[in-house]
Amino acid sequence: MAILSLSTPARRIGAVLAASALVAGGLLASGILERSAVAQDVEAPLSQDAMKALAPRGAKVAAAADCFACHTARGGAPWAGGLPLETPFGIIHATNISPSPRG
Repeated sequence: MAILSLSTPARRIGAVLAASALVAGGLLASGILERSAVAQDVEAPLSQDAMKALAPRGAKVAAAADCFACHTARGGAPWAGGLPLETPFGIIHATNISPSPRG
């Protein structure tokens, strides 16, 4: 009698699912799936000129998404974070998304 018998369809399906999970886990662990699927240039840092060129577009996105509402604490500097947001698992403070590292 064999220790592992794949004679039933349910066992075959289970073996395929287990093998798939092992392959997916290996790909995740190796970092293969962490690369950008959008474009290769996303992986490279932007130059100063490229960042300056994107600033007007970023300002439009921030205004359209109303980032100010969640990333500005009452009485705080704009986009400097610090706004407490209550969640079911505790309070999270909004991050600083301003150009200043200090806020």
